[in-house]
Amino acid sequence: MEIVMVGLEILRRWLPTIGPYIVVEVVLPGGTLLALFLYLYRRRQFAEAKS
Repeated sequence: MEIVMVGLEILRRWLPTIGPYIVVEVVLPGGTLLALFLYLYRRRQFAEAKS
């Protein structure tokens, strides 16, 4: 039971971060590639803003 609770806690923490990408992937045709490119693009923008 503890393993399930730990898994749910991890999911609860990640959901706000990965939620939009999951929606893009499910709703749009070719969404998997689009979600991946969007993730990489936003990650690069975040890294540039930090430095």
